[in-house]
Amino acid sequence: MQVKNQSNSSDEMIATRLTPAGRGAIQTLRMSCSLERSSCWSKLPCRSRSGSPIPELEIDGVYYGYWGDPEQTEEIVMCRCDDSSFEIHCHGGDAAANRILRDLERANFRIVTWQENLRQEQSVFETEFIEAISQATTTRTVGILLEQQHGLLRDAVVGMQNIQVVDKTKMVERIDSLLNWSQFGLHLTKPWRIGIFGRPNVGKSSLLNAIAGFSRAIVYEQPGTTRDLVSVPVVAHGWPFELIDTAGVRDDSEDLERQGIEKAKKLFQTVDLRLVLLDLSQPLTCEDLELCRLGSASLFVFHKCDLAFVWDEDAFRTCMQEYHKKIIPTQPAVTVSSKTEEGLEILLDLLEKKLIPKLPTGSTAIPFTRRQIELFTAARQACNENNETAFQDCLSELLR
Repeated sequence: MQVKNQSNSSDEMIATRLTPAGRGAIQTLRMSCSLERSSCWSKLPCRSRSGSPIPELEIDGVYYGYWGDPEQTEEIVMCRCDDSSFEIHCHGGDAAANRILRDLERANFRIVTWQENLRQEQSVFETEFIEAISQATTTRTVGILLEQQHGLLRDAVVGMQNIQVVDKTKMVERIDSLLNWSQFGLHLTKPWRIGIFGRPNVGKSSLLNAIAGFSRAIVYEQPGTTRDLVSVPVVAHGWPFELIDTAGVRDDSEDLERQGIEKAKKLFQTVDLRLVLLDLSQPLTCEDLELCRLGSASLFVFHKCDLAFVWDEDAFRTCMQEYHKKIIPTQPAVTVSSKTEEGLEILLDLLEKKLIPKLPTGSTAIPFTRRQIELFTAARQACNENNETAFQDCLSELLR
């Protein structure tokens, strides 16, 4: 993480752990204080192997040292970053880091998260990049965020600052081209959510397990096994997805199971994509057709194709038309077997095409936080109202 070395403007002494909690090779802690309180370094139970205290260490120098009293010491690597900040690298795991943080707290340092520490030293705009990159879970999404950090998004904002609002049509087009990528941008740090729906025993949990590649949901022949929502994060073609298994939808269910069904119905309205499973080895039911009727953001999965077919796709469309008394738009569908894995690769391809129908080029500017999207939206409104001051204020706030 690239942190800008600058003096703490307040009279506060702060300390933070830069590396994640848990076991690891090393832990890195950072301390900072104002120049007026730099004497605090000499009071810490920290010394280099040569015995030199922190204030006497050269800036940017790396030193081997010790933390704690002679009877109970931790081996550390020390680096004085500047006049007001200092870093310690200690053994991985929580024990050593927590001990050092406790000692710092006793010395009146305030312990903060790395995000809070970062916000004190960087602009909001730059902080958003670093936080987003830390939250991204795939190399593909990180790569897109790094392209934005390296100037794409800033250049887009600066370019708009240099255009007068009187050219309203051109400006609105620029802002709209950015906002068109807003949902894609938000998903760079938050996976697309895919709900798996169907009546009991159509194989929802089996499909989730087949895609995820490991058992996370209970797979059992008794209808009603899944009584709550089970989610599994997966990566397909470099994109992060969250698969959500739901309770089977049916009318005659117990109270506990009914609660899971109600959660499934609520989830149906909020996910980015619905996988509606239909069992090829069983006759279509009213529950099947009711699920097919709800909304258009669905991908039909004709499941259990390794078993003998009881109906085919044409029969399904005929039933749908009869059920609704009208011809409905054709929805994407794929034939899959969770047991033999037939059709899984095709299903993953369709997931990507359905959720990400268009990919950005290397020169596409993409907003990726709610704050950025709200400010671009406000700038668009100011542009439509010919309010130059409000328009420029929104752009300046974006880069704050």
